[in-house]
Amino acid sequence: MQAAIATWIEDHLIPEMVKLRKLPVENATDDDEIKIRSVHASSLEISGFALTAPFKVHVELYTFANPSHVTAHNLVVKKTPPVPPEMYAGAQFDLLFKNEAVAYTEIIPMLSDKEKYPKYYYSETKATEATLVMDDFSNNGWKMSKNVYDLSLDHILCAVIEIGKFHGECYALKESKPEVFYNITKKLSETRYNNMDPTYQIVMKASVGRAIKAVQEGEYKRKIPAEFLLQLGLLLSNDPKKFGFDAVQPVEPLAIITHSDFLRNNIAFKYENDDPDSKPIDAMMFDMQTMRYSSPAIDLVTLLSNSAMHDVRGPNLDIILKKYHNTLINTLQAKMEPNYKIPEKYNFDNFYKEYVRMVPYGLHISTTFLPMLLEPIDNLHELMSEQFDPAKMQEMLTNRGGETVNVEIAHQIHECYELFKKLNMNLIDG
Repeated sequence: MQAAIATWIEDHLIPEMVKLRKLPVENATDDDEIKIRSVHASSLEISGFALTAPFKVHVELYTFANPSHVTAHNLVVKKTPPVPPEMYAGAQFDLLFKNEAVAYTEIIPMLSDKEKYPKYYYSETKATEATLVMDDFSNNGWKMSKNVYDLSLDHILCAVIEIGKFHGECYALKESKPEVFYNITKKLSETRYNNMDPTYQIVMKASVGRAIKAVQEGEYKRKIPAEFLLQLGLLLSNDPKKFGFDAVQPVEPLAIITHSDFLRNNIAFKYENDDPDSKPIDAMMFDMQTMRYSSPAIDLVTLLSNSAMHDVRGPNLDIILKKYHNTLINTLQAKMEPNYKIPEKYNFDNFYKEYVRMVPYGLHISTTFLPMLLEPIDNLHELMSEQFDPAKMQEMLTNRGGETVNVEIAHQIHECYELFKKLNMNLIDG
């Protein structure tokens, strides 16, 4: 499959982009004929879970009038895998790719530090395939963290600064140009809960069952009231699609444009001395296919429940949330007029309460996704085919990741209980 896609990129996609003049050539005029000197595509190795197949592509172009002057492009091409039409529709690949195109063409260009994000070149969606082409950001010093799920506090703080800046800029747009802001939100499609595969719902129910069992058989069995545990289990497993759909609905006044899949797999870092073993100094989100208008806390709980383990998240939660909030407020203030006064609705307590309200949503994601992060599925076709076999998929995910998953999910449930108790909140009303 990988070789066939690479050949398609070399023989069809890049020539088509050149024909449409989607790849610039230095000093070329509109009348110059652009030629391909060379093109090479190879599959990009991913550490972690990825539904689409990314490829690194090196292209060298020149003009007929000046063949000695070559312009090189290092690209990443995201391509949907060849799957049956019903699977393609169920995964909603067309909406995922359209969302990402909206992000790169309408949202990223409005950000103050837009230059740090990869340049978008081209996308296309067809009946059963979708493609997106952008710069390869690894050539600009961005790297994936070595850890797939257990990020250090320094990594987490870099990540929340990144999402805090993004949310702050979006709040500034919402405050200053509401028409522009809401027009963008209308172009973003819900890609997870409006058409969830029934098999996936079965798997989610089983994953919640595993989580509840982990508490009942672990160190927290006497520290979490049975009533709370029962209520949480029913909330997450009774109707996973409805729970997820309800959870991501925008609630004012804090609703904002969110990444919605903000975890290690979709965050690149820069490091001191360009050394991935040293301290991270900056973060950049990418893979913006699930952007939506929703709670800002979605990005925080997704990150902290899937990319930070208890020993980092638990004792440092206040530090993490304050770093996020301070970054957001400073960004919002900097984007607005000098006499702008930050409204009370954006105070830290309101964001903290919103975070706690969304913690069950973090569990909704981590109970299913964390096992695949700790023990990745080697073959994408395995995942695609297993979705047609609920029993086999259920067995695979309820054991995947072993005791490490059980212990971590139990920690998350205990944290959920303690946070709700601390703020005197209940699971049903938030």
